[in-house]
Amino acid sequence: MNSMKAAADVVEAIDDPSLQTQWGWDLTGWSYAPVPWGVRFTHSAFREIIDVRIEVFPEPRGKSGEGRT
Repeated sequence: MNSMKAAADVVEAIDDPSLQTQWGWDLTGWSYAPVPWGVRFTHSAFREIIDVRIEVFPEPRGKSGEGRT
């Protein structure tokens, strides 16, 4: 599973508590905010201490070394 798939699963579970039950997760107090190229997760009890951020950047395309001198 890639990190964006994992992040999407967590976002979906935060929005749908029945998924949390189904998957055996307890995401009480967790929230998320979309950010450029990812999502930021925070917990209400530790807002200033815990800040989990997952970012995914597109892979460069083209031939290896293209555009390099």
